Amino acid sequence: MLDIEQESAKRIIDALAVAIDGEKSSAMSFDPYPYENLADYGNWGRDNNDSKNDTPRTRALFMSYLVFSGGRIPLRGIEMHGTSFRPDKGVAGALMKKG
Repeated sequence: MLDIEQESAKRIIDALAVAIDGEKSSAMSFDPYPYENLADYGNWGRDNNDSKNDTPRTRALFMSYLVFSGGRIPLRGIEMHGTSFRPDKGVAGALMKKG
């Protein structure tokens, strides 16, 4: 677990998004609990996901996930102090389709 508060994480994510995409992030998902039913790669429903494009928004969120995870994105989310930064399903689907 990372010892970082949710508000601090949001500021970092927004700063990365502005630097890469020119806008604050629109797909930050925090929850007190990690994803339980998405811990398995096959449960992400990537075949039903219509996000196919590698966009600046996708790259910005991907970079945020890497910064907080240390290089490997946990499918259940990144556990932080009192919260879990959960991967956006659209972004994750686009990244999985890209390979």
